[in-house]
Amino acid sequence: MKTQETTFESAYKTWKGEWAGGGALKMRLQGNTMAFEYRPIFYFDESCGWDGAKQQSVMANCAEAYRRWEGEYDIHGRTLTLVLNVCPEITEHKRAANVRFLPDKGSRSTMVPRSLIWRRNHCCVVTYRAHDMYRLDSYVAQHELGHVLGIFDAYGYGGHFKGKYVLGVSLEKLANKLLPAAPFELTPRESIMRAGGPVTPLEAEMILLAWSRGRLQLYTKSALTLLGAQVGVQGASNAARTA
Repeated sequence: MKTQETTFESAYKTWKGEWAGGGALKMRLQGNTMAFEYRPIFYFDESCGWDGAKQQSVMANCAEAYRRWEGEYDIHGRTLTLVLNVCPEITEHKRAANVRFLPDKGSRSTMVPRSLIWRRNHCCVVTYRAHDMYRLDSYVAQHELGHVLGIFDAYGYGGHFKGKYVLGVSLEKLANKLLPAAPFELTPRESIMRAGGPVTPLEAEMILLAWSRGRLQLYTKSALTLLGAQVGVQGASNAARTA
């Protein structure tokens, strides 16, 4: 008797119906193909000073960056095809947007705050700050989408608090302890969730695990496990090396 070939769908699908997620972001896992439908709704604060043509250009550049997640990834000897269909829009209403371009405010940076408690049934809002916009075309937009898809950063958070102390305690060291960097043997210095770089099979597997388990995926153990995040990449380092 022939044994039916195991697919990613049969091994990882944990939800009822055809689609997981909903609204602005949903995913369908069929056979060995993971296909996303993403509807980023852009809001541009008037402080940006961008006319309609510039807004359309920025939106198009972001959409192109998002699509760089597409590809074929070798995960433990099987090929996963990742497809990302992007249908961007622009709104004049901040609350209606899930991609927001806002002015600088204190030390706030470009971020996806809700990714800390990521769930597959809620599309996270991305907030871009003015001082990060010069990097938008290079890798920032692609990196931030990684958070929307369910992956945490590979870099340590100490850099956000460099040189800062409270009651004699180094906030830089404390942040690196609570939110440490991924080990370099797992993911290289040049990787999309550490800085600028390519998407590897490791990230593709982490997205698959995030949607299967409904939890944010970490490269290494951190304080975020207290909020339900999981370290799901053990054994995936071999896949990462084949990229």
